[in-house]
Amino acid sequence: EFTALREAYAAFVGEYLAGQIAAGDRLWALAWSAKWQEALSAWQQIPADGQRQGAWAAGRAYVETGDDQKGIEQLRLTARTAHDWSNARGINGGNFLAGTMAQFYLGRAYEHEGKKAEAINAYQEFLNHFENSTARLPQIAEARAALKRLL
Repeated sequence: EFTALREAYAAFVGEYLAGQIAAGDRLWALAWSAKWQEALSAWQQIPADGQRQGAWAAGRAYVETGDDQKGIEQLRLTARTAHDWSNARGINGGNFLAGTMAQFYLGRAYEHEGKKAEAINAYQEFLNHFENSTARLPQIAEARAALKRLL
């Protein structure tokens, strides 16, 4: 499927960019499938100039595999660039959901690291997006429970 995707995109954006798109989609598929080690392998094969779009997936994979420092680095990048819509092609543009979820996983990573204040801030930042929401994301309940533990 990813080969067919790359071939379809290549006609419009060129082989290099099509390869980046397919590699990024593969990374997301592995992350959503909770295949953390495979996701990290896919992440490391993406050229540096194409890694920004998958920073959330890589950050979560690092946190899930216990490498909180690398996870924090990628999740902070995601949080900083979540609202950057300056790239007209949309390839490296913002991703509001990834930026929001990055706050939750930053909270988890900071908590693992024993950085209580940073964890509280990240969890609260995440929960601010869901104050009047009926969303049923498991991360909402987890963040609330974490705040009760930490406060």
